[in-house]
Amino acid sequence: MMKFYDRKKEMDLLSREFGLVRQKRLGRFVVVSGRRRVGKTSLLFKVAEENKDFVFVYLFAFVTTESNLAGEWMRQVVQALGLNFPPTFTKIIDVLRFLFELGRNRPIAIFIDECQDLTHVNPVFWAELQREWDLAKNSTQTLLIQSGSAASAMRLIFQDYSKPLFGRIDVFLQLRPFAPSVLQEILRDEKPDFSSEDLLLFYAVTGGVARYAEQFVVTGALSENAMIEEIFRDSSYFLTEAEVLLANEFKVESRYYSILVEAIARGVTKRAELQNLVPEIQVSGLLDRLQKRYGMIRKVEPLFNMDYRKVRYSLNDPYLAFWYAFVHRERTLLNAHQFDALKRRFRQQYADFSGRTLEGWFREKFWESGLYPQVGSWWDRKGENEIDLIAVNDERRIAWVFEIKRNSRKVDLRVLQSKANAMLASCRSLDGYEIRTKGLSMDDMVRPVEEIAPFDA
Repeated sequence: MMKFYDRKKEMDLLSREFGLVRQKRLGRFVVVSGRRRVGKTSLLFKVAEENKDFVFVYLFAFVTTESNLAGEWMRQVVQALGLNFPPTFTKIIDVLRFLFELGRNRPIAIFIDECQDLTHVNPVFWAELQREWDLAKNSTQTLLIQSGSAASAMRLIFQDYSKPLFGRIDVFLQLRPFAPSVLQEILRDEKPDFSSEDLLLFYAVTGGVARYAEQFVVTGALSENAMIEEIFRDSSYFLTEAEVLLANEFKVESRYYSILVEAIARGVTKRAELQNLVPEIQVSGLLDRLQKRYGMIRKVEPLFNMDYRKVRYSLNDPYLAFWYAFVHRERTLLNAHQFDALKRRFRQQYADFSGRTLEGWFREKFWESGLYPQVGSWWDRKGENEIDLIAVNDERRIAWVFEIKRNSRKVDLRVLQSKANAMLASCRSLDGYEIRTKGLSMDDMVRPVEEIAPFDA
């Protein structure tokens, strides 16, 4: 078991909600959303341990008959509260109404995990919950926490203005994967002599997702070679997890989504290039839904408004990028259990893939630092001049311009300066700023941002 890392801000926020219920003696409604395996359940159990004056009731939502789920929930309620003569319910809303009533006399925290599946148990449940919560919230000492991992479903249930629970949520917490500094801390704790190659693959595969990092820690696969062996083997967790993740989001959807996402994972990022892959349809709508409904991709625009529409697309999830690039496209080898061949293909193609991953690492590292509020990339109208990373501090009037390569010897600072000059010629918003150019490589992965890009150079 990996130790509990990070999450101080999230724990402080949730502890505040426990405190408000305790002090004000009224109900609070919290939603915790985040991709599968990111650590939502572990976080909530950790906070519950620190608020022992609350009765903590854990209810897991799964697709079954409503009467069966209501019975299972009541078994959990009996276990948590030690009831001798519990009532029997056939509707899940009646279980919650019963708990709201108990909350009049004692503080209760109700945690409903994977709540999005309740829609499939009872399609009108959310309207029923709206009614009961509106009636109870001012008189019950209840902290109601709903958690879910299907991003599209969570947004539809809780943030769509046309749905019953819109406006009822006191806190909507989006739990994100671990930042680069936390991944470094995990490797430092478990393998103090880790290399940059170890760290880059650790990031490329886990993307900061807690459960994925734990899998490597528990199995002791913390070097690059050991991680490769752990990934490309029979019954590997990393080979099958994406299928569950995608099924959880997409359910029944167009095959074109998979074509587009796989292409983006391979580095096909321009709309025209993606359109050429599926000329029989218009990709604009699919890309829009992948971005806004599912949160799987994002538009990447030049950091400064250049008055031209040359957006590119990138996957939000490093693990999915890895899986699509090295697993999904190699289904023939995988189905034939040709793991040695899979490893050879990976080693042949990983250098190019990890170059893009390294760019993502440094972007996240700069975002995490907070020292440079503007972080992004830039390219000109024709795509002839491209800059991997720009970090701008307006207060200091400093802009760092970086070329990122796996090998520091491949950085050409003269070419980088030429690109920076092209950017300045077409972007007047940086007039008067001090422009500094620099190369970044794997040698810089663990260096702090204040050392990489100091204000006083």
